[in-house]
Amino acid sequence: MTSSSNTFSLPCYRQLQKEMGELDAMVEMTELAARYFVAAAADDRSVKDFVAAASKTHGVCVNVSELASFQTHLYRHHIVVVYESADRFLTNLRREHLDLLSREYSGDAKGIDKLSLALKNMKRSTHEMQRFVGKDLISRFHYYRAVRNWVLHEDQCVVEKVEAEFENLTPWSPENEKEYEKLTAPNSPEKLCFDDFVLFSRIAKTIGERLSQASIPQGDEWCSVLDGHSSIFKKLGGNTTRIRKKISVNLKTVFGFDTTTADQIAFEIEQKHDSLM
Repeated sequence: MTSSSNTFSLPCYRQLQKEMGELDAMVEMTELAARYFVAAAADDRSVKDFVAAASKTHGVCVNVSELASFQTHLYRHHIVVVYESADRFLTNLRREHLDLLSREYSGDAKGIDKLSLALKNMKRSTHEMQRFVGKDLISRFHYYRAVRNWVLHEDQCVVEKVEAEFENLTPWSPENEKEYEKLTAPNSPEKLCFDDFVLFSRIAKTIGERLSQASIPQGDEWCSVLDGHSSIFKKLGGNTTRIRKKISVNLKTVFGFDTTTADQIAFEIEQKHDSLM
């Protein structure tokens, strides 16, 4: 049975793409506004007077003492919101694995993060998944997750964790080093910059894409597409043409397949489940 296609993608990955696309645009606009404001304030005779005038014009009360550090706070916030999208993706990935492959995750334990759990529960071994996704990307994802926890909690254990993650980052692979060499990131928690957001956003999307690619059903696993839909297909009165079309449309809509691949899988599913139709 057809087992792979470059067009396959899980709904949770496409949702991640959508969310991250919107987030990237908003953060980029925020960064532009922040740089413009800081530059304008620096050009004024008095930063305090500039901020006071802007505050009065726009009706927003601002403490001028915050001006020097507000970009730092923005960069920390950007890491938090990227992780929120990535965390939501990993939660949905687990649910979609169960829906698609009838596979329950195992290995839940205190302290295990969602990415590590996902890597353990893919069809490939954890070692194979780490190579497929990229140990260097996984290492940096864990670092920015630690930064997120540091931003939200900042207790001593979290501080030690984020420092350890930063000091022990897995070296870049030659391929990824070339791809990300123009970014001045990752940086230590105290020196986060806009490039840290760019890097984390790109890493989150790449990891999401590769986890989605690694999730494609193999062989007879495609037959589970009929789970929960048997009654609908039976209503089609055994009309194989309509049944195949229904399955094909479902595959294109839910998993992003091209028409040729969807039609081929639909044919194979219908043949396999002919006795149920």
